[in-house]
Amino acid sequence: MRHEITRGTAYEALGFSPEESAARAIRVLLASEIERFVKARRLTQTAAAKFFGVTQPRISNVLNRKLQGFSIDLLVKMVSRTGRVPTVSFRRATGTRSRAGERRSDRSWTRA
Repeated sequence: MRHEITRGTAYEALGFSPEESAARAIRVLLASEIERFVKARRLTQTAAAKFFGVTQPRISNVLNRKLQGFSIDLLVKMVSRTGRVPTVSFRRATGTRSRAGERRSDRSWTRA
C-alpha cells in the first residue's frame, strides 16, 4: 500500500479545485450539525423532515452525506432551525500567496 502526503484538503487531493473543496467542506460541516441534532433528539427521518420543512428523502440524503443537490444556503437555514447559529471565519489557504491588490487593511473596509 502506498501512502501519499498531500497539501490542502481531502477534496483537493481528489482533484477538486480549492473553491469547490471549500464549498464541499462547508456543506459537510452543516450536514454534521443537522445529523447531531437529529440523533440527539432521536428523530425519525419523517419527523426530522417535518421539523426542517423538507421531504424525508432530502433528510436521508443529508444524513448519508449525499449533498450534491444542497445549497449552503438551504443547509444554513436548516441548521438555524435547530437553534444553533453557524459562524464564519477565514484563514489564508495553505501554500498560497496574496496577489497584488487583494490585500487590504481592516481600515479600508470601514466607512469614515
